[in-house]
Amino acid sequence: MEDSPRNLMFQDEMVSLSLRASIAGSLAVVAILSLSSLSLAQSLSPQAGVPHRSVPRIRTLTNGAATSTNWSGYAVTGPAGSVTDAKGSWIVPSVICSSAASYSSFWVGIDGFGSNTVEQTGTDSDCQNGIPTYYAWYEFYPGPAFLITGITVRPGDRISAEAIYSSGLVTVTITDTTTAQSFTTSGGAGALRSSAEWIAEAPSSAGGVLPLANFGTAYLGQDNTGLSPTNYATVNGVTGPISSFGPSVQEITMVSSSGTTEAQPSPLSTDGTSFSVAWGGGSTSTTSSATTTSGNGTPNLTINTRDTTGVALTGYWTELSQNGQVLANGYTPATYTLNSGQTYTLEADGYASCSFDHWLDTNSPNNLRDVSITSDTSLTAVLNCGNTVTTTTTTTATTTTSTTSTTTTTLAGSSQISVSTVNSAGAPINGYYTTLWQNGVMLQWCYSPCSFVVSNGQTYQVAVADYGGETFSHWSDGITNIFHTVTLGSISITLSLTAVYTP
Repeated sequence: MEDSPRNLMFQDEMVSLSLRASIAGSLAVVAILSLSSLSLAQSLSPQAGVPHRSVPRIRTLTNGAATSTNWSGYAVTGPAGSVTDAKGSWIVPSVICSSAASYSSFWVGIDGFGSNTVEQTGTDSDCQNGIPTYYAWYEFYPGPAFLITGITVRPGDRISAEAIYSSGLVTVTITDTTTAQSFTTSGGAGALRSSAEWIAEAPSSAGGVLPLANFGTAYLGQDNTGLSPTNYATVNGVTGPISSFGPSVQEITMVSSSGTTEAQPSPLSTDGTSFSVAWGGGSTSTTSSATTTSGNGTPNLTINTRDTTGVALTGYWTELSQNGQVLANGYTPATYTLNSGQTYTLEADGYASCSFDHWLDTNSPNNLRDVSITSDTSLTAVLNCGNTVTTTTTTTATTTTSTTSTTTTTLAGSSQISVSTVNSAGAPINGYYTTLWQNGVMLQWCYSPCSFVVSNGQTYQVAVADYGGETFSHWSDGITNIFHTVTLGSISITLSLTAVYTP
C-alpha cells in the first residue's frame, strides 16, 4: 500500500472518527480496517465542523409506536436517572452493495430517545465504493464516535454488547463471540439515563441522514443469537426483557421523509427479548435545512401552521419535491427557495393529537398540493387538534415557577406550552430537539421554536437537547435541570419556556 495521505493503515487500538455516519473512507476488505480512499471525510480525527446528532429523528409517536427517519427497533423509556443497564445481541448482517455509498448501524445503548446524550456501542455493515465494509465502534455523544480496531467483524458473527452505568460513568462492552474478541471502555459522565435502545440505524452526516445500506434482515436478541440474557434492560432497579416494561416500550419504524417504510421491526418474540428488522428497499437521505434566501428569479415559499382556532403552531413537518424527487424538508415555519414559474409538490403533516385539516387559502383537505410562484409567498396549513374551541382570557400564573401566562386564545380543557431556544446573548437559535414527557413516557416532540397542546390539571416535563456547538445551560427562569417540570391548573393558558444555551 502506498504511503500517502489517502492510504492510511490503522495502527492504534482506537481511531477516532468524526461520526459513524460519515466514516472516513473506504475500509478495505471486510474488517482488515485499512483505508483505501477517503470518501465522506478528509481525515480520521474528529471533525468539529460536522454536527453530530445521534437522537432519533421522529416523525410520529402514538401509543408506543414511533416512526423515525433514522432509527428502527425498540426503546424503553423511563424518568431521568432511572436506566442503569442495557444488554443486546445481534447477528452481523451482510450487505448488498452497488456503486453508491450506503450505511447501516446496529447497536445497543442508553439514552437518545428524547435525551441529549447517547452511550452506545455497535457494528456497522456499510458499502464503500461498492465494497462491503464491517467494523465495530463506540460513542459517548456528544463526543465523537471511535472505531475499535481490535475486533475484526465479519457478516454472520454473533455480537454481544452492553452499556451499564456505575459510579457516574457508563461502561460499554462489545464482544464478537464468534472470534472471542472484546473491547471495553468507560465514559458518558453526565448521562441522563432516561432510555435504553436496541437499534438498526441509518447514520447521519452534516447533510442529514445517509442512504441506508441493503442489509436484508437483521436479527437481534437472545432467541436469534443464543446469547442470554440479552435484549434486557434495568430501569428503576428492575431488570427484564424489552416487553416487560409495558407502556414504556417504543416500537420504532424507519421511514423516508415522504413516509415510505425503510426498515421495519418485527413484533417482539413471546419471551419479549428478540426481534428482527427488515430492510425496506429505499434511501433515507434527507437535507439538513429548509431555510434559504431568495435571489433573482428565485422567490421564497414560506409554510406556516395554525390550529382551527387561529393559534399559531410551530414544529410541524413539511416537505418540498419536484417530479417525484424530494428536494428539501423542514419544520414550520419553513422557508424554501423555488425557481420562478416552476411547479413543485408541497406536503404538510400533522403530528400526535393535531392532524392536518385543510389549507387556509384553498380550504382543500389534501395535505399534498402543487405550487408554482413568481414572487415571495406564504401558505398556511390548518391543523385540527381535536378539541372544542373556547376563548379564555387570563393572567393567572401557573403553579410551576417557570413563567406566567398572557391573554391568549386556547382550547377548552387544554393549555399550550411554547418552547423557544436562545444563545447566551439572548438571540434565537432554532431547530433544537424538544420533547414532552409524562410519568417517564415521551408523549410528543418538535423542533424549537414549537408548542405542545396539553391537558389541564396535569404535570408534564419538557426537555431540550444539545446540538452542534451549543450546550444547554439553564431555563430562563433559572432552573438548571434539562427536564423542566410544568404543573397546570384548571384554567387554560399559554405557558412560554425559554432554554438558554452556551457554546
